[in-house]
Amino acid sequence: MDANGVPMLTSSGGSELIIEMMQSAGASPVVDGEVKIADNAALKESLTVYKDMVDKGILAEYTDWDQYIASMNDGKAAGVINGCWIMSSVQAAADQSGKWAIVNMPKLDGIDGATNYANCGGASWAVSSNCKNTELAFDFLKSTFGSSVELYDDLLPNAGAISSYLPAAESDVYNQPSEFYGGQTVYKDIVEFAGKVPAFDCGAYYSDVRSALTDAVTNIVQNNADIDSEMQNAQDTVEFNIAG
Repeated sequence: MDANGVPMLTSSGGSELIIEMMQSAGASPVVDGEVKIADNAALKESLTVYKDMVDKGILAEYTDWDQYIASMNDGKAAGVINGCWIMSSVQAAADQSGKWAIVNMPKLDGIDGATNYANCGGASWAVSSNCKNTELAFDFLKSTFGSSVELYDDLLPNAGAISSYLPAAESDVYNQPSEFYGGQTVYKDIVEFAGKVPAFDCGAYYSDVRSALTDAVTNIVQNNADIDSEMQNAQDTVEFNIAG
């Protein structure tokens, strides 16, 4: 805050950033079908660091999405931690061309397995059990999204879709420098970062986890609630929803 005159980071509030921080340490809120929130060391450190950043003015929270995006475009924050899909919103401020860069994220101190990489969002392809020709469907996915660098080369400029398929990083298209990001080969760097993201188990009740953690973050940041108690409340809430 002192160096920049504005908060270092902007956040959309809730649990999104918390889950990214937790995932960066390879910690999941659900392990083998069991809820692991109350005794999750990486989650506790994430909540502790998050609150500390808010209290010190390092992180600004915005519950309104438009205000969150505006905080990047209007220079009200020096940076943002989010998935690569946020790039289009950042680039909406043409006058900031050359002032942004893509980097990996800070890692949690004192947590086993902590890394500088996480994921936020993405998509998956699945073959329905009702499919009349599953082998053909499997072959289609294998031959396209599962192996075709040429497909990803076409999707990037035409649809803005960035692949996590590692060989795509070697293509000429992904190695093109970005003027907005000061000539950085951002797409190549993003794919390389993606290959270092720890595995993460969202579980079938991911929405319930997100909702419970959002309540926890709100109570901790706004009401100074005890972190351990809020983690236990979140654990109890998710377990109740699963049992119900």
